[in-house]
Amino acid sequence: MYKFLTTKGVSTAFLIGTALSVITILLAIFGVGGIDKGLSEEATKEAMYQGTFFDFGLYASYFLVIASILVTLGFVAYSMVNNFEAVKKSLFIAVGVAVLFLVCWLILGKNGYSAEQLGEMGITEGISKLISGMLITSYFLTFASIIALIGAEVYSSMKK
Repeated sequence: MYKFLTTKGVSTAFLIGTALSVITILLAIFGVGGIDKGLSEEATKEAMYQGTFFDFGLYASYFLVIASILVTLGFVAYSMVNNFEAVKKSLFIAVGVAVLFLVCWLILGKNGYSAEQLGEMGITEGISKLISGMLITSYFLTFASIIALIGAEVYSSMKK
């Protein structure tokens, strides 16, 4: 497994992450499992609290974030034991993603919802800002991974 991950791990991670991101974005755009806009206010609130197919993307994101953190920490610990010089690149990447999230979180202002609306959904302003920061970070990382994947393919085809 380690040999497979060292040779094809990055490409596999890019492909899986890109595919899940594209699926989630398509579900959001086309409203699959979304809320019918012709519903009354009470029916809309009730529909918001029911699970939809769009939740797949949310739960997949949670799983991927947690899994990537655990795998990253595991590989960093393993590499630190064996070769500290090789670990510097991984540490810079992890710190870079954390700094990217921090910047996205810090530049956010109000999201357009009043405290009353957020309270009805059971969300505080801080949690709303945290969610928005995560979303912006994931949008940026999705865009960067797509660009990196295309760039790697173009580079490898030109190299041959």
